[in-house]
Amino acid sequence: MKIIIHILIIFIFNAVYCQKDLSFELINVYNEEGVEFLNLVEKNESEIYCFSNKGTYKVKNKSIVKINSREGYGYIDNNEFYYSTIINNKIKYSPKYNYLFNYNKNSQNKHSFILKGETLFIINNNKLYIYKKSIFLKKLKNKSIRSISKNHVATYDGIYTKDEKIVPNSPSYSDGFIREFNAELLVCYNGLFRKRDTIFNYYDFGNQTVFINNKNLGYIQDIYKNKKNDNYFLFTNLGLYYSNLENSLKTIDSVNTPNRLDKKSYPKFIKFYNIDSPRLLYSINNEIRIFHEKMVFTETYYSLPFTPTSISFKNDTFYLLDGKKLYILKNGKLSQSLDCENCHTVKAISDSTLAITSNYDLFKVNLKKNSKRSILKNEFNALAIETFNDTIYFGSENGLFSIPKNDFETISNDNQIVMLQKKKTDYTLYILILCLAFLGTTIFYKSYFQKDKALIITTEEKLKIDIIKFIEQHIATVNVDIILEKHNISYRKLNKILDNSPGKIIESKRKVIALNLMKKNKSLEEIALSSGYSISYLKKILKTN
Repeated sequence: MKIIIHILIIFIFNAVYCQKDLSFELINVYNEEGVEFLNLVEKNESEIYCFSNKGTYKVKNKSIVKINSREGYGYIDNNEFYYSTIINNKIKYSPKYNYLFNYNKNSQNKHSFILKGETLFIINNNKLYIYKKSIFLKKLKNKSIRSISKNHVATYDGIYTKDEKIVPNSPSYSDGFIREFNAELLVCYNGLFRKRDTIFNYYDFGNQTVFINNKNLGYIQDIYKNKKNDNYFLFTNLGLYYSNLENSLKTIDSVNTPNRLDKKSYPKFIKFYNIDSPRLLYSINNEIRIFHEKMVFTETYYSLPFTPTSISFKNDTFYLLDGKKLYILKNGKLSQSLDCENCHTVKAISDSTLAITSNYDLFKVNLKKNSKRSILKNEFNALAIETFNDTIYFGSENGLFSIPKNDFETISNDNQIVMLQKKKTDYTLYILILCLAFLGTTIFYKSYFQKDKALIITTEEKLKIDIIKFIEQHIATVNVDIILEKHNISYRKLNKILDNSPGKIIESKRKVIALNLMKKNKSLEEIALSSGYSISYLKKILKTN
């Protein structure tokens, strides 16, 4: 219930101030013992006051100062302070508040907000929150950002430019990295798509594996170009290859146990040294290796005790995740740093700062203090952290976030971010009236029928996110039995967590993929392998669409 009220406050705020997307950084919370903050009032458009059951406070940008001990709701008229009165230990409203509120002293649903310049003040559940405008920006709202390049992003439903225009003739989704080399765009979507100016090519074998020089290379996750000779390194579930994408192909390294669904088993690009003797630094299996292009041989740099899920490299230092811990490899010595349960991607921002993402958080890591703190709550995708022109980009399930690198460095580890999504509207007054009516209804319902619920993501909500993500990642082969076995739950609990039949969810996601591939004129065999549908069923879909 509390979270409904908080969201409703933000929604009303959006209706009133519907200009553009804003994000706000939480800089202070006042939750003093025995103090119930009641309402906020602005005086002379320059001063803000907060009324409570223990007195009146003057609110500044980051602090509050008590100016008297008068208790109750208040308002200001002609620079004079007026207060509600108390009878039989209950607050009775003065006339100007009586028509807005029906106050019960035991109620926890007391709220108010004021936006002043770039500072947002909110009272919710008797706590006073102070936010300032954040430096995070957001684009491509409601798009699942899978991967990011300098001028493009790959999403679950297409490839877009950063000004939100779809790329013509491009794949309908991406499952791997998207890379740019000058005017050349490459998309790893299991198969490989290349666009050079107005010319585009697909390198696949009908089932979306990469097919070059009459050889099936498997499912591709990443690609890197040697600009000196126009050859490419291809990172697939089968191994690492070197090719001009036409008539030459070399196998550099092989994956010990290929597994299309286990992304950490894929080889990973780390760094390319484009010097007189070009070298590729990469990881494969549980090793960090170096490929010497001129001498055409590989050597092992370091053998790890695990296969990393993510690697970042900066100034001769490796930062690695294994799904549970953060490790640092420097001068040939591997050390364990921080707990990173369920974290999937690490990016070195500087010698003292890392960015780490998970299904629930963006973390800033302070290496000097060996500390990790969540600064943005969202569901982030595993391959979607990149830096371009001193700006860091993060891809989430509902949009593309960006922040200047210097600003990310200076964010306090004690700060958190709240995102307020806003859309333009011509119906502000009507929305506001409807919201107030809904607010009254929800408060009444809360008072009589419901118990308070904590303002947190529950275990079941996290499990729901994990299950949906598992379905999307294994859509071609997944079924209900696989889900039950993977998450060790009963069918009845699965239905309860998803609030829907798992079969219907699988069906709807398969249909989206199938229809998108049909629009690309892919073969029925290819669509069947990608979506999990049979060819006969796909023919039925074609007849009805």
